[in-house]
Amino acid sequence: MNLKEFIEQCFDKNPWHAMHTAEDLIELQAIEQRLNLKWGIELDIKVKPAERKEGRFFGKSLIDSVIKDVRKK
Repeated sequence: MNLKEFIEQCFDKNPWHAMHTAEDLIELQAIEQRLNLKWGIELDIKVKPAERKEGRFFGKSLIDSVIKDVRKK
């Protein structure tokens, strides 16, 4: 699915949870539109399921525990 479809799907499933990531996704969409106006290019941003990766300052176990806590609420 493309970025717009993903944003709409997030809000349809759980609007409260989507608000936490909406700013980042909307900013990404705005960058895409700016590049289109400035350079006449179009980004093909696709959203697909992926495994959650460890970060620089946190491990996968922390990510899994945070995701479980968020889904319980």
